Amino acid sequence: MALTARWCPIRSRPIWTAPTLTPGRSTPHTNTQLYNILSEENRFKLGEDIKAPWNAPKPGQKPTMDGYVTDYISAFTAEMGRL
Repeated sequence: MALTARWCPIRSRPIWTAPTLTPGRSTPHTNTQLYNILSEENRFKLGEDIKAPWNAPKPGQKPTMDGYVTDYISAFTAEMGRL
């Protein structure tokens, strides 16, 4: 028996899927977070200021999943204007 709050009836359950990455179409933040790659020309940049190849990994490179902090520091510094 599932316990649910009376004020929150469950009508249907959401279907969760894993995100998929399309080569060449990933965002610069995704590449940095997955591969911990941040080129000097894109460091402390946001949006349209980020240039191709958008911190892209080398062909066949395996993601290390250790670039979140690198990306956060770069984006936060750019947003706060603390260069």
